[in-house]
Amino acid sequence: MKTKLVIRRLLVLLPVFAVLFIISSCSKEEIVIAPESEIPADFLLKNGEIPASNNMVCELIAGKNMNAGKVVYSHDEDYLYVEYVAMDGWMISEVHFYVGNMNDFEKTCMNKNKRAVQIGKFPYSASGLYDETASFTIPLDDIVDPGADGYLVVAHAVVKKGGQEETAFAKCDYFITTTKARMVNDEGEEFFGESEGTPFIDFDPDYWCSFLGTNVYDGADTYPIGSWYNYYGEVNVDDDGTNLLIEVTANEGYTLTGVWVYVGALNGLQSYLSDDEYDGICPKYWEFPLSSYEGGVSNSFSIPLPNSTSFKDAFGIKRWGWISYYNF
Repeated sequence: MKTKLVIRRLLVLLPVFAVLFIISSCSKEEIVIAPESEIPADFLLKNGEIPASNNMVCELIAGKNMNAGKVVYSHDEDYLYVEYVAMDGWMISEVHFYVGNMNDFEKTCMNKNKRAVQIGKFPYSASGLYDETASFTIPLDDIVDPGADGYLVVAHAVVKKGGQEETAFAKCDYFITTTKARMVNDEGEEFFGESEGTPFIDFDPDYWCSFLGTNVYDGADTYPIGSWYNYYGEVNVDDDGTNLLIEVTANEGYTLTGVWVYVGALNGLQSYLSDDEYDGICPKYWEFPLSSYEGGVSNSFSIPLPNSTSFKDAFGIKRWGWISYYNF
């Protein structure tokens, strides 16, 4: 199930179908074509005219320490796109979102003594939902000017799982990178390679996920991709101070035909565990937030670096949650 909400600042929330009808001509969407046998048709965000690699993907943390899904930020020349995606059985019942700058946030979304963040005053919100996804499409002209660090973004949700209900906030931290690649050699033979590093999970080595490597990013890093019997290429990870830069390169004699990259925290990677064919031991790489089917010798990804700060560190208040910055 999927709920899409397109809301302008201070616009009275209309019924969902009416809103979608009114603004459908303004929404810019692209469909990433991928092998139907492997890729669910709607697994990627439809991010207007920007490539999926420019997304900033953040964890949706429920109850302070449970990974309930992700929040994805992206933009084109006209709109900011925000998508909440619940995972692992969680469902979204409410969403509240702020984008702007710190001064405006403190003025409009905190109480007079600046001792509490008031979710109800966030300018974009919806309730009465029960969906795996919810999204906002926000005209850039409606956003208060950003500060020096970029646009301040705060994403809040209420999520439910069975009889459990939790409040959740987006937390944007990049620690772990992991990569899966598909390629062919000069004879047309197909190979799959996985990133080398700390094993994702200790299990039967016949499963690719048992030697899928997780790499903690701490400055520039290079690691090979391959199988237990051969290496087919390498992954280079770096940053330019604004973006995390990932380049997957095939060795001589090989050509890339598909690349899937996860960037985030380890528990976020674990939220992609399969619940069917491999009995919950292998992550569903085709749902990784970054992917490419461009082919060639190398594929590159550039992801805005997040800069998250807890409410406590930012405002000195006890209520938990995070503010983050999204750089256009």
